[in-house]
Amino acid sequence: MRFWGMDTPDKSLVPHLPSLVIYGGFFVLGWMLSRQRELISQFARLTPQRWILAGIGTAAILLLGEIERDPGHPRYVAAHVGYAMGYALTMWSLVFLTIGVFRKLCQRPNAFVRYLADSSYWMYLIHLPIVVWLQVAVAELPLHFSLKLAFVSTMTIAISLLTYDLFVRSTCIGWLLNGRRRDRVMASWVRHGISKKWTSRATSFAPRSPSS
Repeated sequence: MRFWGMDTPDKSLVPHLPSLVIYGGFFVLGWMLSRQRELISQFARLTPQRWILAGIGTAAILLLGEIERDPGHPRYVAAHVGYAMGYALTMWSLVFLTIGVFRKLCQRPNAFVRYLADSSYWMYLIHLPIVVWLQVAVAELPLHFSLKLAFVSTMTIAISLLTYDLFVRSTCIGWLLNGRRRDRVMASWVRHGISKKWTSRATSFAPRSPSS
């Protein structure tokens, strides 16, 4: 890595091997767990030890991160090693704990949550150029940063979901990312909304029977 944390290889389409290996490892783990779902419960147990390890890793990152900007520090190399270990510990702990928390809070099937889960990988892949483009678009506007943040976040999510539904969900890309193709949802929502609107309008203009 060029720095102590994870690199963001967004300057070229050439694969960045260290990042590819690390994120590829998470991808392979998820693929393996999806093939043996009975192992997920054991994998995502919410134990006190895991919360403690996540806290230790986070503390190491926060305490040692300041030394990164001081290459002349007498313990620079040791701090770098400790930071890397804390970073790895935090990454894996958050994988365990996040899956465990959501398994506990979202036990019942929910169509909306299922849709967001299916779209999440595509949103992760596509969000960066959208965010950069929107940041440039609003950079010079005389607005408070909180309004710009809300606008960029909302539009990024909206554009990502729209492109997912139109170009990914029911195509071979959706099959590659999620294991199978699924029917588009937004188009049916729009058709249902239009149909409901016209049905309501037709009912309101329909002649009423004379009262007795």
